[in-house]
Formats: sequence, structure tokens, C-alpha cells
Amino acid sequence: MSLLTEAWDFVRNARLVRNAREYSSLIPDYLNSFPSPTESAALFASVHTYVMFIGLGRSGTTLVGALLDAHPRMVIARQLGALKYLWPVPFSRERIFRLLVQNSLKTARDGWPGGGGYSHAIAGQMQGRFEAIEVIGDKSRSAQSLEWFASRPALLSRLADTTRARIRMLHVIRNPYDTIATRSRRRRVSPEKISREYFALTGQLYELSGRIASHAGLDIKRIPVHLEDLILDPKGQLAELCNSLGVSPSEDYLEACAGIVYRKPSEPRRTIEWPAQLVSDIQHRMQEFPHLQRYSLTGDD
Repeated sequence: MSLLTEAWDFVRNARLVRNAREYSSLIPDYLNSFPSPTESAALFASVHTYVMFIGLGRSGTTLVGALLDAHPRMVIARQLGALKYLWPVPFSRERIFRLLVQNSLKTARDGWPGGGGYSHAIAGQMQGRFEAIEVIGDKSRSAQSLEWFASRPALLSRLADTTRARIRMLHVIRNPYDTIATRSRRRRVSPEKISREYFALTGQLYELSGRIASHAGLDIKRIPVHLEDLILDPKGQLAELCNSLGVSPSEDYLEACAGIVYRKPSEPRRTIEWPAQLVSDIQHRMQEFPHLQRYSLTGDD
């Protein structure tokens, strides 16, 4: 990896730059969030759960978001960055929810594109449409969400107060070596740099989990989803996830969703050379976090 590539990656992913990109859409989004003349006054009356993702990117978050958006009673937007509508001046609950619905519709029209250039469209299901909305949320930039919660202590309460719903944070987990390898290749930076970022964000995730536990008055829970388990048993794992979110999955829905899930996990960790010291460092760091202790360079232990 060249010094120029590393420097450009630093600038492109700097917090100031990423936040500027997020907030550039704020005014047009506000204008787009007015109700349409045909909107039912009861459109969001049945929403009981707000979903957001806190798993690190390249861990399967887009796949999980697409599967949930296909449910007739769930709306999951993709890369909307809904947290920006809460800070510094919050949009109303209804405005945020309208933007999530609009994004879901657009994403479905685009075929729910994945980060690898493939489609997560599910034929015959309800992506971009719904019978009623009980669960709504945003499959957004997970790492940035963690940074926002770390730097804005009041954001957690504001999220709950604004949505007036229980909060479920989906923590999609993948073998760290696969996540690090994929992010390293796509950003063209060293796996050492990505590894440092990975464990810094994982540390923030556990800090957030501690803060959630301390907010006894808020109905907020972290729901872990291991990508490897989802791939091995898509129907069983998805049914369990739906039940955790408070909706029932039909057999037709589960069958259709299982049909787009790969039969075995991809293993990008096998496509790069791993320095022995880096492998040792990663293996040591993984022992600090219970949800990572099952993994190794050779596979899922």
C-alpha cells in the first residue's frame, strides 16, 4: 500500500469529512419529509420497534437489512444515516419515518445492491412495500453510528424519546479476519491499519453496551447475529431474529429469504498474506471480546 493511498484514505474517512457528507442532505431531506396528500394519519401508529445496526461494515449488515426489509411489517432503509436527523436539532418522529420509507422504496427499486456489487433483491416479497409498519429502521454506516454515540452521550436518550419505540441494535458479527481482509482490499490500505480501526470500534461498541445497560428506563437491547450461523441456518436464524423484533415470519417469507443466502460463507481472509505478528495481535485482541472468541484465522471454532 502506497503512502499516497494511505493519506487519501485518512482524508476520505476523517470524521469531519464524513459528517459533512451526511449533513449536506439535511435541507433537501427536511423538504422531502413533509407528508403527502394521500398519507394515512395512522401510517406509523403501529410502529413498536426501531432498528439500527451497530455491526462493523463488511460483516453482512447489508444482507441482514435486505432480509428484514422483505418482511411485510418491516421497513429497513439502507445508508440513510438517520442519526443525523437527531442532532443537533431533531426532526420529528414522523419526518424521520417518512424518510426511512422513501429510502426503502428507492433501495428496492435499485435491487438492494450489496457492497460486493451483487443484488439482495428477494423476489415475491415486500422490499420497499409493506402491509403495515411495526418495525422500522436504518441499515446505515455502523462504524459511524458507534462514533456518534461515543461523542454525543445524549443521543441514546434522544433516539428513544424521538422514535417513541423500543430500540433494537443489531450487532452483525463475522470472523474478524474476513472483515479486516475485505476492508483492507476495498480501501487499499494495510490490514494492520484496518485491524487497529476494527478493535477501536469494537471497544466503542462495548462501551455503548455498558451505557445501554445503565439506562434502566430505556427499552434498548443489543441483538447479536453471527453471519456464519445465518448462512448455515438462514430460516432458523431469521425466524429467531424476527421474533426478537416482535413480528412473526411466514414460511413463504423464510423460504424466499433463504433462497438468496449463499450456501457457505465466503472467506476473504484466505486471499491475503497475514504477517505472523499481526495474526498474533488479532488473536490476542479477540480474547478481550466474548463475541469474537469463537473465531480464528483457520475458521469458526
